[in-house]
Amino acid sequence: MLFFGIEFFVLIAITFSLYYLKIFRKYQVAILILASFVFYAFNQPWLLTVLVLSILFNAAASYLVYTGRQNRRLFWAVSGVVLNLALLILFKYSALIASIFVANVKAIEGPGAFIVTLPLPLGTRHGAPLGTGH
Repeated sequence: MLFFGIEFFVLIAITFSLYYLKIFRKYQVAILILASFVFYAFNQPWLLTVLVLSILFNAAASYLVYTGRQNRRLFWAVSGVVLNLALLILFKYSALIASIFVANVKAIEGPGAFIVTLPLPLGTRHGAPLGTGH
C-alpha cells in the first residue's frame, strides 16, 4: 500500500471514522492496531507473520527484562535489540548488502534468493529494490 494510493486514503478514512465514533471509544487502541496490521499486510500478507512474531518476542523479552532473574535481564535486553536489528538489516538492507558482494543481484540463487528482491520502503525509486537497475 502506497501513501498516495487510493487504498491508503480509504484505510485512513475508515480508521478515523471508527476511531472517533463514541461507541468505539474503548476500542480505540485495537482499531489502530488492526489498521496497522491491514496496512503492513496489504501487499505481502506473509510479512504480517514476521511482524506478529517480532511483537510477541519483544513483548516476552520486555516482560523477562522487567520480571526475570537479575542475572538474565541483560541477556533478554540484548536478545531483543539483536533480533530487531537483524530484522531491520534483513528486510531493509539485504539487497544493498547483496549488491556489494554480487555483481548481478538477479543471479543470486538458493533458498534465500527472494530476500534480495524485496522492495525497500524508503530510499528507492518507485519501490524498485536497490541494485536492480530499474
